[in-house]
Amino acid sequence: MPGKPSITQMLPVLALIGVLIAGLVGASGARAEQRLALVVGNSAYTKVSALPNPVSDAKLIADSLTRAGFDVTVALDVTQRDLKRAVRDFSQKLESTGPDGVGLFYYAGHGLQVNGTNYLVPVDAGIETEGDVAIETVSLNDVMSALAFSRARLTFVVLDACRDNPYKRGFRSVQRGLALVDAPRGSLIAYATSPGDVAADGSGANSPYTAALAELMDEPGVPVEQVFKKVRIRVAEATDGKQLPWESSSLTGDFYFKTGAAADGGGSATVTPPPVETKPVTGGEPQQGMAADAELAYLDAIAANDSDSYRQFLADHPGSPRAEQVRRILQSQVENELWKNVSDENSVASYQRYLAAFPKGIYAEEAGQRMAGLLNPGSRPSVGADTGGASDADTSSGADTGGADTSAGLAGPGTSDDGQCGHPHGNWRVIDIQDWDTLFVRSGPGKSYDHIDDLPYDATGVGIVRCRSVSGYSQPWCEVRYKCVTGWVYQRYLVEGGPVDRSGPTQASAGGSYHVVDVGANDVLNVRAGPGTQYDLVGTIPPNGSGIELRSCRSVSGQRYKWCIVKYRSVEGWASGCCLADSSGRKIQ
Repeated sequence: MPGKPSITQMLPVLALIGVLIAGLVGASGARAEQRLALVVGNSAYTKVSALPNPVSDAKLIADSLTRAGFDVTVALDVTQRDLKRAVRDFSQKLESTGPDGVGLFYYAGHGLQVNGTNYLVPVDAGIETEGDVAIETVSLNDVMSALAFSRARLTFVVLDACRDNPYKRGFRSVQRGLALVDAPRGSLIAYATSPGDVAADGSGANSPYTAALAELMDEPGVPVEQVFKKVRIRVAEATDGKQLPWESSSLTGDFYFKTGAAADGGGSATVTPPPVETKPVTGGEPQQGMAADAELAYLDAIAANDSDSYRQFLADHPGSPRAEQVRRILQSQVENELWKNVSDENSVASYQRYLAAFPKGIYAEEAGQRMAGLLNPGSRPSVGADTGGASDADTSSGADTGGADTSAGLAGPGTSDDGQCGHPHGNWRVIDIQDWDTLFVRSGPGKSYDHIDDLPYDATGVGIVRCRSVSGYSQPWCEVRYKCVTGWVYQRYLVEGGPVDRSGPTQASAGGSYHVVDVGANDVLNVRAGPGTQYDLVGTIPPNGSGIELRSCRSVSGQRYKWCIVKYRSVEGWASGCCLADSSGRKIQ
C-alpha cells in the first residue's frame, strides 16, 4: 500500500486550489456589486429652444459608464410619459440587485426650479403658466424617491440641467438655475454648476461639465469624491471661473469608477497651473512665484469648495486676480448655508433674516411666499397677475420705448401725497384678480423689471401717479401708490371708481402707531397663525400694548371685525380688529 503524499508533493495541488478559491471569491465579489445606470439626454424640445449638446452628452457619459462596468440604459429626447416610465423601470431593476447594488442617474437637458423644487423638462413639455410646471415636467424629488425605494448601497444623481431657463420670464417663482438639495444617506447629487446659477451648453460637441466628467471617470484608482473635485477644477479652468460644479454628498462607503493604481499616486485634486511670465518685483519675491502660489491656493480652495477655504484664500491673497471671483463664490456659499438654516427653522423671523441679508437673493421669492404662508396658512399660493398668462402681456420684452406719458386724465383724486403712508391715495381699484391671487408691482413699466411687491385682490383706494405706453402691451403700465406700496402695474387690472375703503388701517411707521383697546387689565389680545379663531395661538399682546404695527387687514366670513396682520415686539401673526385703535382712537371697522 503506497504511503501518504508529503507536504512538498501536495504544494502544487494546494496552490491550484487556492487559485480556484480566489477566482470564485473574486467572481462572487464582482457579482455582489451590480452597477446600473439610467442616462437621459433631451435636446429636441418642441415648444422651447432646442439644445445642441444633451444627446451627445448622454452618449458620451453612457460610453464612460459602460467602460466602468455599468449596465447602461440610454433614453434620448424623451417625453414626460417615457421619462417617468424609464425612471420606474430603472428603480425596479435596481431594486432587484439587492443591497449591494449601485445606481447612477444622469440627466442632460432643460431643468428649472420653482419654490426650491427642481424639475426635469421632457421634450414635449407645454409650459404656458407657472402652474403648468408640476403638470408637464418630472420632479427631481420623484426621481430621488424612486432611487431611495430601490435600497441600493450607493446612488448617484448627476445633473447637467442648469442651462439658461427658457421659462423664467414672467414666472414669479421660477428661479435661476437649480436649487441645492441635500443628498440622502448613501447618495451623492452632482450639479453642473452652483445653486442658482446656469451652466454652459458648450460650443463644442459636449458641455464643459460632461466632457470633464466623462474623461475623469476613466482614471483608475480615484475615489468618486476626488473625481468630482477634479471635475470642478477642470470646469472652473475651462470657463474662467464662470461655472463652478457643486456636489451634495452623504456617501457611507467607498466607490471607484475604475479600480487600479491612481496615475497621480492617490487621486489628488491639485492641478499645477501653467507658469506666469511676468517680471520680478524689485526687492521682493518674483511676481511669477507669487502668482503661481495664488493659483495653487485658488485651485485648492475650488477643490475643497467650502467657505473656510475661500476665506483663507482671500486672507492670504487679497490682491489676486482671482479674489473677486472667490468673493462671489463665497457669497453664494454663505447665502446657501443661511438659506438651509432658515428653512430648517421655518419661521417668519428666520425668513426676515434671510431677506435682510439677501433682498434680491436666489431664494428671495420663496422666502416671501413662505412668510406669507406662515402668517396666513389658510390662503392659497399666489400665482400673480401682471398677468400669469394673459396673451397681450406675454409678448413683450418689457423694454421702455419712451412712449407718451398718458397720466393726464387717469389719476383719480387723492393721488397726491397726503403725508400718510396709508390709503386711500386715489379711487382706483383692482379687478379680475381672484381672492387667492395678487397683482404684481414692479420697479419699472414692464415684466422685465423686478417684482417688488403686490396689490391684494381687494385693493381699493389705489392712486395712479402716471401711466405710459410700453411696446408689446395693449394697455399702458402705470406707476401707482397703495398704502406703503409704490411701483408699476399693468393698467388692464385697474378700474376707476368703486368704493374707497377709508376705514382701513394706516400702515404703521417704524415702531407702529396702533395700541390695544377694550381689553381688561387681566386680559390679553390673542395673536393667531391665521385670520380667525380656528387658527393656532402664536402669541398675545398685553392690555397696555402699544407701538403695534399693522400691515394689512381683511374681512373674514362670519366675523364681525376685520382681522389684521400685526407685529408687536417679537410677536407676529393675525389679531382681531375689535381691539385695535390708532393714535387718534379710530378703531378698525
